[in-house]
Amino acid sequence: MSAYQRKLVGSGATPMKAVPNPAPKTIELQPTQFASTWAHRPPHPVLVGLRVTSERDREGASIEALRSASERKLDDEERERVLADTFSRIIVARGICDPNNVLATHPLVPLPDDQIARAFPTSTIRWLFDEIDALNISQSPGYGEATDDELHKLSDILGIDSPLMGLSHYQEARVRRLLWAVLTEIES
Repeated sequence: MSAYQRKLVGSGATPMKAVPNPAPKTIELQPTQFASTWAHRPPHPVLVGLRVTSERDREGASIEALRSASERKLDDEERERVLADTFSRIIVARGICDPNNVLATHPLVPLPDDQIARAFPTSTIRWLFDEIDALNISQSPGYGEATDDELHKLSDILGIDSPLMGLSHYQEARVRRLLWAVLTEIES
C-alpha cells in the first residue's frame, strides 16, 4: 500500500480494493475469427473488451515494428506489410482486455504479447486494430476535432447534409474527432 493510500484509509485500516471498471467497448468474436490452428479456439462466440492504448504503447509498437522489419532483407512492399502487421499485433495485444475489467487481460489470452499472433489470423488482428484505433480516436481528447469548415468539406465529399444533427455534446465531440481523423486520412 502506498503512503497516499495509507493516508486515505488511516493506519491499521484495511486497504481499499479497486472496483473492476468495465471495458469502454466490447465486441463479440465468433469462433471463425480465431485461428483454426489455435488450441484454445472457443466453440462459441466470446465477448472481448477493448481499451484505449497509451501513447507509450503506440511508441513501443512503432519501435518493435521497425526492429522487426530491419531484421530481414525486404523489398519496400514486404517491409510495409511487416511494419503494419507488427504494429497492429502489438496494439491489439495492448488493447484487448476482459470485458468486465479494463485492467485485466482477457482469460482466453492471458499472455497477449505471446498469444495474439497464434490466437488470431491476420484478418482478425487488422479488424481488432481498426476497432481499437477508432476507440482511441473517439475517446481521447488528444485527437483534434473537425471544425465547422472541415465538417462542411467532409459533408460535401461524402454527399451528406450534416452528421451532427440531434447529437448530445459528448456525442458531437466524439463524432468530430472521428470525422477529423477521416478527413485527415482522406487528405494525406
